[in-house]
Amino acid sequence: MKICYFIQTHQNPQQIYRLVRTIKKSSPNSQIPINHNFNRCDLDLTPLQELSNIHLLTNQEYLIRADFSCQVQPYLNAIDWLFANNSDFDWLINLTGQDYPTQRLSKTEEFLAKTDSDGFIRYWDVLAEGIPWDKQKGFKRYYCRYWRIPGRWSYNFLKEFQQLSAVQKLTPLQFYLSYGPLVGIPRRSTLFSDRFICYGGCGILFLESALNTSNILRTVARILWITIKKQ
Repeated sequence: MKICYFIQTHQNPQQIYRLVRTIKKSSPNSQIPINHNFNRCDLDLTPLQELSNIHLLTNQEYLIRADFSCQVQPYLNAIDWLFANNSDFDWLINLTGQDYPTQRLSKTEEFLAKTDSDGFIRYWDVLAEGIPWDKQKGFKRYYCRYWRIPGRWSYNFLKEFQQLSAVQKLTPLQFYLSYGPLVGIPRRSTLFSDRFICYGGCGILFLESALNTSNILRTVARILWITIKKQ
């Protein structure tokens, strides 16, 4: 069985090299396409040239963290690239440059070889109790509308501005600086309800390499993104 480990990265080249070497040591026949955000730092794959089946994919558009162009589109592009190049793999595993295996990859691959499932993803109701996130994080992420503030010093300004007591007590403003200089307000209405729950999750996705499954994933992702942007 062959695994494709698709890694999305944006910082710490040495950490990326370490992850790639660890994967190839444990899974020599694996394929590793990498999508790197060069807006954040450079990445030279020369230190990995002794390893086989390592590919640096080019981005088709400017990457903005937390935007579809950065979080989802590169994954869809990777799927297109794999099939366009007739890549031979049984499972596609999506990772970030901050991930690292906590058990032998052979154990994970053995499990995937035996499972009857088509994919695995960890997720949770963002407003439920006992989840990895606090409720405020889910609310700020998915129940608010944000605008990206331009300017070289906008991030530093907002970092200080959000701490002002008057801003916190007298305005509905929400700040999400983890993904840049974003200022928002709670949405008046959302898509979410008891019948359409808002789920969050981690960035690791396991997907079997069935072409129909990949086409469905691409279509659903694009429809959801268009629908959410219209709200």
